[in-house]
Amino acid sequence: MPSVLLLRLLDFGFCPGWAFLSLCPTGLPPLQQWLLSATIGFNALLLPVFWLNRAGLPVKDFGVWLVVVLMAISGLIVWLKRPDSPQKDLLIAGLILLGGLGVCGMADVPLWFRLVELLQR
Repeated sequence: MPSVLLLRLLDFGFCPGWAFLSLCPTGLPPLQQWLLSATIGFNALLLPVFWLNRAGLPVKDFGVWLVVVLMAISGLIVWLKRPDSPQKDLLIAGLILLGGLGVCGMADVPLWFRLVELLQR
């Protein structure tokens, strides 16, 4: 379960970061842009949250709307710009990521067996 949450979190970070990097020509190879996109995406979310919270707004009032607007803008930018994606390099990096998640996710296996056992009752 934690490894699935990690993948969803990384997916959430990639979209705004990739959109931002497609707007700003950096001259980096596409694989490096993909690796940087999660960091930039999380910063694109966390900085407005920090600024609005410091202005006195509680996060529960604007958090969902900020995420919806950020993902809509990011999706629109990616759809309009259609930046290049390094298919071969991403396949290699994805296999390495899945291997690492497989090793780290081995700690989740007893939890899954416990969940199946509880569901069978």
